[in-house]
Amino acid sequence: MKASVSLKVLTEKEYTQALSKVQNKNKQKEYRRLLRQERKKLSLKWNVETSKLIAIYLFALLNAIIIYAMAAMWQFAGRIRNWRK
Repeated sequence: MKASVSLKVLTEKEYTQALSKVQNKNKQKEYRRLLRQERKKLSLKWNVETSKLIAIYLFALLNAIIIYAMAAMWQFAGRIRNWRK
């Protein structure tokens, strides 16, 4: 047994109303897409978080300490060599 499918016949007015609803939804989607694009353009600015700044600062500070310690060891090693002679 086949079930009969009844198709609703749209009048021209109903068709134009449904079409305008779909077009309005599409416009809204396009507006949202454009708005997201503009927000992305604004968010491309250099935006650094505090934790990243602290990490960069610590990296630079520790490297400076290491370089200073290496220089001190070289000088100390030279003095020891001269002292032994």
